[in-house]
Amino acid sequence: MKSTILATTAVLAFAGAATAGTSIGTLTINNTGQFGEPVGGVYTVGTTQTFTDSFGFSFDVMPASIPGFDIALEFDFTNFGYADFGGEISSLSIDGVTPDILPDSLAIFGGDAATPIGFNLVSGGTSGSGDWFADDALAFDTGGTGAVSVFAGFNKVPAPGTIAGFGLLGLAATRRRR
Repeated sequence: MKSTILATTAVLAFAGAATAGTSIGTLTINNTGQFGEPVGGVYTVGTTQTFTDSFGFSFDVMPASIPGFDIALEFDFTNFGYADFGGEISSLSIDGVTPDILPDSLAIFGGDAATPIGFNLVSGGTSGSGDWFADDALAFDTGGTGAVSVFAGFNKVPAPGTIAGFGLLGLAATRRRR
């Protein structure tokens, strides 16, 4: 019984691990409005990266923690002039997702990483997008400092090997009981 519990714990830890150092794919933030343009690039899990638009404004993407999600990212718009997009729609798209990440869900949260502000679409496990109203994100900047963050959470589709591992653990536990 003890070995079954240890093996189950090891498989669960492996299944939920966000593979640090792995490319997640191409992240693109796009805002509607006069100054809106697609901004982004390839993001590597576990790193902090800065993406800059053609006007010289930048946002940082970094690892975050959101309960219930395998991978979570913070998009820090402090240096982006995000207030210019009040009344507009913002979107995050992810393309060419790395096979070992394959998200089956994507959720967008406001600056407390707990309040959902966006809706999402995940298609085929290799791409996804989420939209939110800029005003919903700006509502978290109560001091008017321009320090606005948006969070995105992903859950990974379990790899076939992980699913097989759960099946073997079930067989082993059943056999030990008999």
